[in-house]
Amino acid sequence: MSPGPAPRRTPRPTEAVGSAQVGPTLRSLRTAAGMSMVELARRAGVTQPFVSQVEGGSATPSLATLYRFAQALDVAPTALFPPAGPGALTVVRAGSGATFPNTGSDAAPVGRVLTSGGMHLEVIEYQLEPGVVDEASFSHPGEELVYVLEGKIELFLDDGAGVVLAPGDSAHFDATRAHRFAAYGLDRARHLLVAAYPHRGSGSAVTST
Repeated sequence: MSPGPAPRRTPRPTEAVGSAQVGPTLRSLRTAAGMSMVELARRAGVTQPFVSQVEGGSATPSLATLYRFAQALDVAPTALFPPAGPGALTVVRAGSGATFPNTGSDAAPVGRVLTSGGMHLEVIEYQLEPGVVDEASFSHPGEELVYVLEGKIELFLDDGAGVVLAPGDSAHFDATRAHRFAAYGLDRARHLLVAAYPHRGSGSAVTST
C-alpha cells in the first residue's frame, strides 16, 4: 500500500514588525556599511543622539526619516524592517501593526505598515482627519498605487491641482514625482498606499520636502 500524499504545510504566520525593531536593523545595516552613527546622522540630516535613540529603541523615527536613513545606507526603505524569512506569511491583525508618523509635522498622519521588511513592496494604511493638512511631499524611485477605502482624499502631484479620489478609486503613478495626500471634504478618510521600490544598491535617492 503506497503512502498517501504528504500533508500540506501551512506557513506559520508572524506578526508585522513593531517600530522598536527598526533600531537593531538600522544598527546592523549601519555596521555592515562600516558607517559611524555620526556619519549616518550627517547623511540623514539628523543628530547623532537621535540615531542612538532609534537604534536603542527609545525613539520612533517618522517615515520621512526612515526614508532618509535608507537613502544614506543605499537600501530600500523596507530593508529597515527585519525580514520575515523565506516563504513566511505575515499577518497584521486589525488595529495592530507598526505605526509611524508620516513626517515630523504635528499635522502628519500616522501610517500603519502592513508589510514585513526585506522586500521591495511596502503597504501602508493611512487615516486622514478632515481639515488637517501635512504640507510635506515625497518623491522616491519606483512607483506607487493609492486605493481609497473610505471617505475622500485629494492627491497632489508636482504641486499641481489636486485629484479627488472616492471609495473604490485608485491612482497609480511614478513615485519620482513629488506627491502628498489630504482628506477631502468633512469626513475622515482612509486609504492604502502601495509602494514598489527598485532593488537595493540602485543608488537612487528617497527625499521629502
